[in-house]
Parts: sequence; C-alpha cells; structure tokens
Amino acid sequence: ILYIDYTIFNISPIFSYNYYDFVRIGIGPSLYFTKAWESSYSPSMESVDVEYEHTKVGFLIDFGLRIPKKSRFFFELNTQYRYVGGAEIGPFNENPYRDDLPKTEVSYSHFLISFGFGIRI
Repeated sequence: ILYIDYTIFNISPIFSYNYYDFVRIGIGPSLYFTKAWESSYSPSMESVDVEYEHTKVGFLIDFGLRIPKKSRFFFELNTQYRYVGGAEIGPFNENPYRDDLPKTEVSYSHFLISFGFGIRI
C-alpha cells in the first residue's frame, strides 16, 4: 500500500484595511515551507519514508466579515486564498523495481474558510 501525504507551514505578514470593524480585506507576502512524503508498507511491515521539502515565496489574500459590528460578542467568517505555486515531488514507488508514481508537478495553492465566535475586551 502506498500513502502520500503533505504539510504546509507559512509565515505571512498581512496589510489589512478594516471598514467600520465589519469588513476586513488584506494582502501580504508569504513564505511557505512544504513537505510531501511517501510511506509504503511492505509485507514484512517495514516502513519506508521518502520526503520532498521545498521553500516557496507566494502571497496571501485575506477577507473577513464580523457580525454584528461594534458589539461585545460577534460571529466572524474568514476566507483566505494562499498562493504557494507548484513543486515537483516524486518519484514514489511501493515496489523498489518500478516507479508507481513518477515525478509530478503539484500545486500547493489553496483556499481556506474559517468561522467562529468571539468576545471583544
């Protein structure tokens, strides 16, 4: 069985504009640390790990909506587009005598949607 997984860690200073503590929009540069790895398990249950790590420069666009405005308790909805770009990963193989998945260009760019409740102090 062949498993491929990945992680992304980023650092992003955001320059944002808040409109009446109701709508927020921001943008900023980002530094992304990406990692993809293969974990294949042979019949003897030995784990073989292969890692592909990249450091990428991209950007982040942030949008937030806070309801109700200027209230002690509020609900907030946030969306972000994180442009990371592409990276080459692979080859991955479960069988040491052939490649199951050759070198592949993948995109780490993604959207994030989050929401929650808050208290202003």
